[in-house]
Formats: sequence, C-alpha cells, structure tokens
Amino acid sequence: MRAGSGLIRGALAPRAVLPILVGFLVLGLSGCTLVKISLVPEQEPLKERVIQGQGPDKVALLHLQGVLLEDRLQKGLLSFSGREGVLSRLAEELAQAAGDERVKAVLVMINSPGGSVTASDLVFHQLDTHRSRTGQKVVACLMGVAASGGYYSALAADRIVALPTSTTGSIGAVALRLDISGLMRKYGLEAEAVRSGPYKDMWSLFRPSTQEERAIIQSLIDDFFGRFKSLVRERRPGMDGEALARATDGRIFTAAQALELGLVDELAYPDQAFERAKELAGLKEARLVLYHRPGAYRPNLYAAAEAPSGSGPFLSSLAPGPHFMYLWLPGLE
Repeated sequence: MRAGSGLIRGALAPRAVLPILVGFLVLGLSGCTLVKISLVPEQEPLKERVIQGQGPDKVALLHLQGVLLEDRLQKGLLSFSGREGVLSRLAEELAQAAGDERVKAVLVMINSPGGSVTASDLVFHQLDTHRSRTGQKVVACLMGVAASGGYYSALAADRIVALPTSTTGSIGAVALRLDISGLMRKYGLEAEAVRSGPYKDMWSLFRPSTQEERAIIQSLIDDFFGRFKSLVRERRPGMDGEALARATDGRIFTAAQALELGLVDELAYPDQAFERAKELAGLKEARLVLYHRPGAYRPNLYAAAEAPSGSGPFLSSLAPGPHFMYLWLPGLE
C-alpha cells in the first residue's frame, strides 16, 4: 500500500503544480505585476567623491588601465559580466566632467600596455575632443606601464608627466594572430575554405601565411605606424629628427630616458601631477574629485576604478584575427 500510495502521489504531483503555473501566467498577462529578471546588475549613474583639496573649483581624476579594446572584443556571446568597457566608462566620466562648470582640468592616470589600434585612437579622440570643446586642461600621469597605445592616449594631454619608475615607449604597430596549423597536422585535422578571391582568407589561423599575404599585412602596419609617428611628431614638437627616430623604433624606455628624448615633460608623482593640473588651469586651490559607482569605495587618488572588462587575459580574444595593435606584449613570438 505504501508503494502504491507513493506512486499515486508521484502521478498527481504535476496536476498539483499546474494550477500554480496557470495562476502566475494569468497574473502576468493581467498587467497587475511586472517581474523583471536580469542576469547582469544594472549600473547606477556615477557619483562624485572629493578625495583631497579644497575650494570651489575641481580637477577630475580619471583612470585608464588595462588592455585597451573595443567592447566587441571584450565580451563573449554568452557573457553575463556586468563590467563596463574602458571606452564607455571614459565617455561617461568625460561627459560628467564636461557638464560641471566647476571642473577646470582633468588628470588622467594611465597604467596600460596599450591595445588595439582602434581602441587606442578612440581613447585619444575622446580626450582630445574633450579638451578642445570644454577648454579644460588635461594632464596625463604615466604610472607603472604606459606603453604603445597607452602612450598614444597620453598624447591628447596638455602635459605628460611620468613616475620615476614608469615604463613607456613601445611606439609602433603589430599584427597578431594565432597559427594552429601545426597543431592541426599533429592530430590529422584539415580546414577547407571556398574563396571569392586569393586573399579572402588571408591571415587565417588554420594555415601559415604566404609571403604575399605578409607583404599586404606589412603595408597596413606601416600605415598604422605612420599615423602613430606623425602624432608623436605633432604633439611633441620639441623632439629633433634623431630623437624621434630613436623613440619610434619600437623599444621601451624608462621614465628618465623618455624625459631625455622629449616623450614626457617631467618626472613627478600623482600628487605633483595634481598640482600641475591646477597650475595649467590657473587655480591656486581646487578639489580633486573622482567618479565612482554607488557602493564602490575609492578613498584616494591611488584607488583605481573598477577593472574594465578589457583588462582580462588578452590572448583569449585573439582568434581568429587579424588584430592590429598598438600594444607592448613581450614574449609573443
């Protein structure tokens, strides 16, 4: 009997649940209740926090950190990460600074090895456009590493300062791709492509590139490098031809070497960079403010922003390529 009763209860269970499901459906269709389920937490507007200084005027503190990538390269199809991209965060912070008449200058602390050509150029464009439209002075402070696209971004500033222990330079462009053809041969795998032209699958990760394909990619890299070098020449007019040639051969420099070449204006710490921003804006005193999400505790100018979604492992986003980069990525050969 117990066994039979158990079977009866098991058979009736779905019928018992059915009225409950119907009730939820009717309630939802009636418009009486709206239940919103989100797998990604909604971001609240940025809040301002004063971290030091005094007076009515302000200097806005921004952090640019991690690998600079466009948002499309940062999130997978099924990613539920609530982290924001570096480009969208920068745009929001600059918009808040632009809408505040008390903000007279922007201090950007850069700790980045660079990133994609497009993302680096977009960061530069945002900072340069903000400076031109608002009249707010921009000071870039190079932190531990501000190389390649990180330095490219700093060229938008009115003044570039570097920590005495900063690493910068790596001015140039590189095209990166993964070549898994050897691994495929090892396991007996083959790839086949039907092409509309001989170069349609150029730079494929499934086979070695040809000499002609490498020449085409090299021409693109030369163009991207030329843009970078021209920007250095324009924004660092004090550099002579010899210094410019040495600074743009792809090597990295210490802060002291960069100062000697003319890539930076002075060696200074963040608190001194804050003073330079006030001086450029003609301020005797000002409050240093930063923008943060509610609940994110950032007590001082060394407290970086929440890690952007582009600051994770970079190699996971390389396939299939190509990726044209202003990036210092040593050891990838």
